[in-house]
Amino acid sequence: MGVHLNDDLNEKMIRGKQGEINNPDSPVKIVVIPTNEELVIALDTEEIVSKRFTE
Repeated sequence: MGVHLNDDLNEKMIRGKQGEINNPDSPVKIVVIPTNEELVIALDTEEIVSKRFTE
């Protein structure tokens, strides 16, 4: 696939940072996008449970 990851940039992408982590010569752009999967799961669970008890 030709992905060229920049390990130094990758190491800096912590605590909600976002940005590109590919080397300049990489034909593929690699982007870090911060997420909060735990919050999404909790909100989805709450929605499902509340619907279940109101029907």
